Amino acid sequence: MRFDLFSLQTTGFKKILSVLTSIFFICACTFLYGQKFSPPIGANDSIPKSIKSVPAFSDSLCSSFFITIEQEVKLHRHNFHSEHVYILDGKGKMQLGEEQILVQAGDLIFIPKGKAHALKVTEGPVKVLSIQAPIFDGTDREWITP
Repeated sequence: MRFDLFSLQTTGFKKILSVLTSIFFICACTFLYGQKFSPPIGANDSIPKSIKSVPAFSDSLCSSFFITIEQEVKLHRHNFHSEHVYILDGKGKMQLGEEQILVQAGDLIFIPKGKAHALKVTEGPVKVLSIQAPIFDGTDREWITP
């Protein structure tokens, strides 16, 4: 399900969005200038070197990561958690179940648990904030062969 944050006309929401965008920008700049690759704790599979993941925050209920995708994220699903992906920069073509959608900076995508998804960069790299609940430790990622 795609949700365009900028189509809402609520003044209060715009103020909150402005603050969140500033926080994302600061965090993204920190990420871009000096953070090292760090796969999610407990990751049990190989992550391509063209994908860089930096943990942002986590507790027992959810986790968030800044992720930079140079080329693509292959088709996979998460069996135990849902994910929100906020596109910070770049453009891509996302497969979400059977649907193909074009994504770009400012888009928020909800990915329910068990839903197959992938992303191919069309203009990038694509930089995202990924928020997952419950906490993501890398063990429930299931790669899917098309």
